[in-house]
Amino acid sequence: MPSVSYDDGRVWFVARTNPRCEGRAMATLAAKGFDTFLPKGRKTLIHHRSKRVIEREFPLMVGYLFLAMPVDATQQHWGVARTCDGVHGILGMGDRYVPVPEREVMVLMDAEADGRLRFEAAKRNKGQHSFVDGMEARIALGPFTGFVGQVVDASCRKAIRLLISIFGGLSEVVVPVDELEAV
Repeated sequence: MPSVSYDDGRVWFVARTNPRCEGRAMATLAAKGFDTFLPKGRKTLIHHRSKRVIEREFPLMVGYLFLAMPVDATQQHWGVARTCDGVHGILGMGDRYVPVPEREVMVLMDAEADGRLRFEAAKRNKGQHSFVDGMEARIALGPFTGFVGQVVDASCRKAIRLLISIFGGLSEVVVPVDELEAV
């Protein structure tokens, strides 16, 4: 295989991995010269017997990772990337792979580097909240900390459906009420 060169820039795509094979896919893609990024959130756990505090990392998007391809189409080696151990395929529509906006990947990289991707246990809500459909809410805890979205469905006591802007489009997420704050 010819070497992968990112001199002219890179375009990010999403690679789907085999179950529990994110690390294996990253290692084999890196061995072939591809740049990858697997966003990981951190979680503080307490060991059930020793009561020691343990800090662990978990993939933000289980079964998926970001794969960089050169901007130059002649340098893009799709066949090599698809056949790497641990890679199930590349996300796309029909016979065309769909790129992810680079700024979205950079936001995740910065959030991970700053330690903002955390999975935290929230304080339990008593069942009342003041969120109504159409209002703005900010996610205060979890992997999407800092994202502001519009409330789509506030009828449930425990979780709220929000519409947030991510990956160049609007996505609906369900967030526990305890992890939200009004804007």
